[in-house]
Amino acid sequence: MGQEFFEVCSSTEISVAVTAEKLGYNSLHGHDITVTACYCGPPLDTERIAAALDEALAPARRASLEEAIGERGAIAEDLLVWLASRLPDRIEASRLCLLEARWSRLPRIVRLRLQ
Repeated sequence: MGQEFFEVCSSTEISVAVTAEKLGYNSLHGHDITVTACYCGPPLDTERIAAALDEALAPARRASLEEAIGERGAIAEDLLVWLASRLPDRIEASRLCLLEARWSRLPRIVRLRLQ
């Protein structure tokens, strides 16, 4: 075996309130969103990713998304950019390479690929 490169991911679900003004909506409503963080590199314990993800998302759980991240009319794209700034760039020798937000019961998936 040589120098393998893996994309190791962990997910958690959060419930948030959004207005999504950037998408043309103006009433406050709730969504359950599954958020995934992936680190690329050598094998990595997913529990390390899960712990970092839970800590980083704590302010957004069961909260107004725009208040939690400080962005008026915040949408999933804003959540992922905010989350990227709160997660560690590296865990051991692996680097943060992908964030994903997936709506429960809606066909909406947003991904942020990091370099």
